[in-house]
Amino acid sequence: MVARKKPIILMCSWLVIFGAYISVLCVSPVLNIIINEFNLTSSQAGFFYSAPIITLAIFAFIGGFLGDNIGPRKVAGLGITILSISGILRGISHNFLVLLLLNFIVGIGWGLIFPNLPKLVKLWFSDRFSGTATGIYSTGVFVGGTLALSLTVPVVLPLMGSWRGIFYFWGAISGLIAIIWWVLVREPSSFKDNKAISTRFSKRILIEILKNKYIWLVAIYFALAANVTFYIITGWFPTFFVDKGISEAGAGLLTSLTTLAGLPAVFLVPFASDRLGLRKPFLWISCLIATLGFVGIIFTSYTMDFIIMIVIGITITATYVMSLFLPLELVRPEYAGTASGVVISIGYIGGAMGPLIAGRIKDITGTLTPSIIMLAILTFISMILIFFIPETGFRNRKL
Repeated sequence: MVARKKPIILMCSWLVIFGAYISVLCVSPVLNIIINEFNLTSSQAGFFYSAPIITLAIFAFIGGFLGDNIGPRKVAGLGITILSISGILRGISHNFLVLLLLNFIVGIGWGLIFPNLPKLVKLWFSDRFSGTATGIYSTGVFVGGTLALSLTVPVVLPLMGSWRGIFYFWGAISGLIAIIWWVLVREPSSFKDNKAISTRFSKRILIEILKNKYIWLVAIYFALAANVTFYIITGWFPTFFVDKGISEAGAGLLTSLTTLAGLPAVFLVPFASDRLGLRKPFLWISCLIATLGFVGIIFTSYTMDFIIMIVIGITITATYVMSLFLPLELVRPEYAGTASGVVISIGYIGGAMGPLIAGRIKDITGTLTPSIIMLAILTFISMILIFFIPETGFRNRKL
């Protein structure tokens, strides 16, 4: 019975993360349309795009703590429900403040979802398969991101007739996923024991997590290598490519290569890491390659942009997916949700700040090139951080 439930858990986790990322990333392909309709500055547009990332950073810790105490299935289900309703309601917005508020609420749902999927997988799967399982459901990030970036303008916009219709369309899909989650997913039996421990010692556990320097290092790495980079790319690279003379549809396609290239990598990198029993080489090598890619894309032509975006997509995927399960290997299972929430909250502060900073830089300089140079510097710093984190793979685990 348990064995039959595991594929259902993976499928539903995949659907939830798929729906969450579609709801967030469908904004950037139509960001220029929204800017023109509401007469926004680049800074305001960056703030709007960052809104759900900001609330994710706040609510991921809350979501992780709640998941440890009342169950990851319930909290993640509440999250996808909130996200789908607020995502649909964005379509009725007739002024920027209402649209901005609803985008913030989308992030609340996202924050409840995010830390509880790794915990759910951790409870259902063994340590030697947890990386692979995380990689499997995390492909939903990149499928959702690819569809949102590549189909929103050429397919969904003509079909629905406006940017408001886009929010109705993608929000309805998230709503269907919420129904599937509540019907099919159950808490693992092991949660009851972990709940008793985490409830009894919640204050001590929180202090222990916050005193763990490796959790902080992973969180900073997650912020710089995975989130600042990913959200500047998905939020501003369509504009960057348009500024280089590429059409809006072509710019969206180029940007979507980041998530498209991540599809095989999000599974294969954790799988290889599980088989090898090591984590760190995959992390620092990815950062080094990403650094070179960001430097190169400033100077390359349209053809080379395709290759570099694929390479960057693979490297960012590796940093992202492995950062999700790395904190789970640094703490005990009964408070994995809280540890994951801390890492995600801190990490997504970087995700929220990235598009804001890039928008402000563009307002000042008129170009996104300085922001891309900044990405190269941050990924190089991230590479250095990895050498101060212990190896948590089974071949050389030191907790």
